[in-house]
Amino acid sequence: MLNYSCINIDKTINKKHIPSKQFDQIVDVVSRKFKIKENLIFDVSFVNKVDIKKINNKYRKVNKPTDVISFALRDAKQTIKSPLLGEIFICYEVASKQAKENKWSVNKEICFLFIHGILHLFQYDHNTKKEYDEMMKIQNNILKEIRF
Repeated sequence: MLNYSCINIDKTINKKHIPSKQFDQIVDVVSRKFKIKENLIFDVSFVNKVDIKKINNKYRKVNKPTDVISFALRDAKQTIKSPLLGEIFICYEVASKQAKENKWSVNKEICFLFIHGILHLFQYDHNTKKEYDEMMKIQNNILKEIRF
C-alpha cells in the first residue's frame, strides 16, 4: 500500500488549501493501478516560490520557480529494498497561476501535480513526446477516476 505524509512549509497557505481527501483517493487509485502490495512511503511538501526556485536551481540548474519537483530514492537497479520512495515538492503559488491558465480549479491543478510527482517517484519521465504523452494519459485517467 502506498502511504504519504504531507508537510506545509509554505506558511502563506492554509491547511484547507491542501486537497487531502483527493490526495487519499489518488494514493488509493495509484496503489491499485500499479498493483502495489508492499508498504511504500513518500513525503509531499508545500513550499513557497522562493524555496522551490532554490531547489530547482540547486538540483536541476534551472534558476526559476517551478510547479513540482520530485526526488526519487528508489530505482530499477536498487539492491536494498527500502520502503521510502522519495519526496515531492509542490509550489501552491505557481500551481494557482497555472490553474488559471488551464481554466480549472487550484485543487485540480494541485492534484494533477501530486499525481505527476508520484509518477516521477515511479521512474516515469517526460523527456520525449512519447514519454510525455504516456504521463499525461495516466495523470488524466487518475483525475477522471477520482471524478475531477
